[in-house]
Amino acid sequence: MDNPTTQNSEVAPTNPVIYTVPTISPDINPIQQQNPKSRKLFVTILEIFLLSILVAACSYIYFFKLKTPTMTKKDIATQTSPIPQNQPQVKVLSISYFPTLDNITLDTTAMYNDLGYNISIDEARAKIQSLNTEIVTALENGTRYKFYKNPSAQPAIKYVIANEVGILEEVPISNTQFDDDPTTKIIDYNAILARQNICDLVENKGISEVWIWSYPGNNRGFFRSNFSSYYGDTSVSDMNPNDMPICNKSYTVYTSYYGDDATEPLKSHVLQFQALFYNLNSDLFWNKFVGFFHDEKWQGNWIGFTYQTRRCGSVTWPPNSENENDWSNIKGMLSDCEDWVPDGHGDVVNIDCYAWNCNAKDYYVYWMQNIPGKDNELIYNGSKLRNWWDFISDYDAAMKIKKDLVY
Repeated sequence: MDNPTTQNSEVAPTNPVIYTVPTISPDINPIQQQNPKSRKLFVTILEIFLLSILVAACSYIYFFKLKTPTMTKKDIATQTSPIPQNQPQVKVLSISYFPTLDNITLDTTAMYNDLGYNISIDEARAKIQSLNTEIVTALENGTRYKFYKNPSAQPAIKYVIANEVGILEEVPISNTQFDDDPTTKIIDYNAILARQNICDLVENKGISEVWIWSYPGNNRGFFRSNFSSYYGDTSVSDMNPNDMPICNKSYTVYTSYYGDDATEPLKSHVLQFQALFYNLNSDLFWNKFVGFFHDEKWQGNWIGFTYQTRRCGSVTWPPNSENENDWSNIKGMLSDCEDWVPDGHGDVVNIDCYAWNCNAKDYYVYWMQNIPGKDNELIYNGSKLRNWWDFISDYDAAMKIKKDLVY
């Protein structure tokens, strides 16, 4: 709230009075003995003094009695700052499919039309560019370790949209059945990526992620994430090792609808991160960081913790959740997430959804900011924890050091 301001003005009286007092007698108020200019100056000073007292009182009530924070978690989750030039980069190829009959308007017969897709190609492309920017910002902020407590923390990764491709065709469909529905086929990742000569882009141009923008239809399905690597497929998919070209470097493909907002595409990313971290060290990540146990309860069953004490939760189970996708639960739960240490436990505080503004998108950023990042200085079983984001920025280089989240 801005401090109240005033404008001082001097209004001449309709019947000005001129004081002509030759002497000051003891029974006359000294103020009445002043000349007009001196009296006006005194009144002005008195007004400023009284106004200062009023402003100070209002400020005290506002900042101390109401306890309004100077920076909220929302500010921390959304602000940006310059990223050093030497930060690891993730270069992205953005591919968009626009089924059209006239090269101007989307062909709504090729897609469901109940999500507001009756728009022009230019409008759809502008929407995708806006989504790309929003997702890049969220991902970079998510890699700032404990940024909500340390606003000087730098991102572990810089995301760059290196190229965007728009294709005025329907997205190609493979012959592979999607889930248990024989009428639905998986989009043809091999055809999509071969058309872009993906291995040249990955091996020689530094592309490590492909973001495919598609649309809902009644005969196609896709995976939130798909991973191609000579180390094997670890992704939110059916783990088919042959559904994408395998190159000499690893890369990740994310597929989203451009009719959605940025929440679902961001969720696809954090689900992929969760899959990779689990595969690298399931006990450290799933049991110690997430805090998930075989009885399917989010609880701390280690020394010093009670049944009600949580850790950091997962992508779909916040630390205070009572149900899956419980983003807006205002009920607090004790957790050591904000001071998480793998050996033993950190300081426990009460966490509720206000920590992430009670919405899914900001929760994903908050959850990411608790992932051990740059300079985390954490120890697990005598070994130093790595910067886990190294596996996202350069999976192959990180795997060559060690196939684990610890050194």
